[in-house]
Amino acid sequence: MLNSEQDYKIKLQYCTENKNPVRISGTLLTQFSRVYPKGTRIDSSNYDPFKMWNVGVQMAALNYQTADRAMQLNHARFLQNGKCGYVLRPKCMFDDNFNPFDRRTLKDVEPLTLTIKVIAARHLRKKSKGIVSPFIEVELVGAEYDCYHFKTSTKGISCYPA
Repeated sequence: MLNSEQDYKIKLQYCTENKNPVRISGTLLTQFSRVYPKGTRIDSSNYDPFKMWNVGVQMAALNYQTADRAMQLNHARFLQNGKCGYVLRPKCMFDDNFNPFDRRTLKDVEPLTLTIKVIAARHLRKKSKGIVSPFIEVELVGAEYDCYHFKTSTKGISCYPA
């Protein structure tokens, strides 16, 4: 049982930084929680909201004046529910044995295969005069064991406008 806000902050920080399987999420099942950047900071940077969402935090406050990776992740996260402002947590997060850092604790979750077909491209950079060197970069973000980054190799293609 968490006794104070300070105790809660310490446990949440310990859980996310040290990958400790201690179930802070038990408290997050019955209480609403929000995290926000430390107030003593002097810059407008953001933290990674996925670490907080993965342990069960319901609201991750971000600095909207900074268009960084964290804001892109936040935008992408809420696209999946029509930008209505919330996303339901998956059923596996309500399991008493769920550990966001251990894939083996997932129950009744099927792997998903994605197929990507590129149909157009623009703003292609040139290596040298007249030579375009396109590549595709894909990044999947979520739990640490699900994250994946892929970048195709480049091949020089001579492009001359018609």
